[in-house]
Amino acid sequence: MKTYIIIFIGIGCLLSTWVSEAQGKFFTGGGSGYSSSLSSAVLPVELLHFSADVEGDDVVLKWATATEINNDFFTAERSGDGVVYESIGEIQGNGDSDAVIHYEFIDHQPLGGMSYYRLKQTDYDGQFEYSEIKLVIVESTGNSLIFPNPISENDGDLTIQVNTDEPQLLYVLIYDSKGIEIYRLTEKTISGLNQFEVSLHGYRPNIYFMNIVNTIGQSFGAYKIIRK
Repeated sequence: MKTYIIIFIGIGCLLSTWVSEAQGKFFTGGGSGYSSSLSSAVLPVELLHFSADVEGDDVVLKWATATEINNDFFTAERSGDGVVYESIGEIQGNGDSDAVIHYEFIDHQPLGGMSYYRLKQTDYDGQFEYSEIKLVIVESTGNSLIFPNPISENDGDLTIQVNTDEPQLLYVLIYDSKGIEIYRLTEKTISGLNQFEVSLHGYRPNIYFMNIVNTIGQSFGAYKIIRK
């Protein structure tokens, strides 16, 4: 289903666009406008900022442009593995503009665990560029529990408890704030409660992301870990 939305930009100016109601809605405005950048690219428009943050059950993308030249539209793209991306919505650009314009897109159906977001900016002639990539984690306990979290500077051990219905292999994957895998633990579980330790001694204070998955990618928990 598509919804026709009137979008106001500043005073006395408006534009309209079509968006997919199943995925989310775009908004823009003339007002002022937590995420991790994996890589960067220069857009043909002057991009002031781009962020992707979890807000409640949604993931909210926000960006702003200082100037736009031949800017046809933006496409919000999402990936579960950081390799294959899908389009989750589009918004009309403003062609040529030298005013600051703020955009917002709400993903009402985000993926559980870790996901990646980027913008694709397309010109009128079909040329396009990608923005930097933002790493987002939608925390879920699944059938697992971790503690302590945050981890104090005097304690580098993290305990993980996982319930499984049958014996299987589980992977504990830890990523830094840039989305780079820095730790991998493979554990063979038994039916019922399993407990194992992860050592973060030697890791500097920072925010880390952890995903617990089996061999077919089923998530048993996704967490943001704070190392003090």
